[in-house]
Amino acid sequence: MQSHKQKTIEQFNAHYNCAQAVLLGYGAQFALPEHTLARLGAGFGGGIVGTGNMCGAVNAAIMLLGLKYGQKSPNDIDDKRKTVAAIKDFLAELSKNHQSNNCRDILSEGGAAHPMHSPKCAMLLEEICDYLDSNL
Repeated sequence: MQSHKQKTIEQFNAHYNCAQAVLLGYGAQFALPEHTLARLGAGFGGGIVGTGNMCGAVNAAIMLLGLKYGQKSPNDIDDKRKTVAAIKDFLAELSKNHQSNNCRDILSEGGAAHPMHSPKCAMLLEEICDYLDSNL
């Protein structure tokens, strides 16, 4: 059976954007159809439609953590706290290796400018998958 990480990288290599790749890599465990996941992530690639803002893979991971821990009703304060804690933990873990969550900043780490949808992106996808594999 294919791992979540393998499926994520396969989807990325098939030219889905980073957000779509992460959502497609993990969405089956939430019983969400692939076409829904692909459409949901469509606008997040390149740091939200190529603007270089928050990385699409980071956005997708946050969405998945919300699916796992998110509150199911407006008054569900315990699940809201769990969600906030899970997302803060994810962002803190990511900040150990990256100074920013923004696509443009991640792609320019180390002084070299990498294009969107590059091997640098694939490395970040693997890092995010490692976190999600332990926390979803």
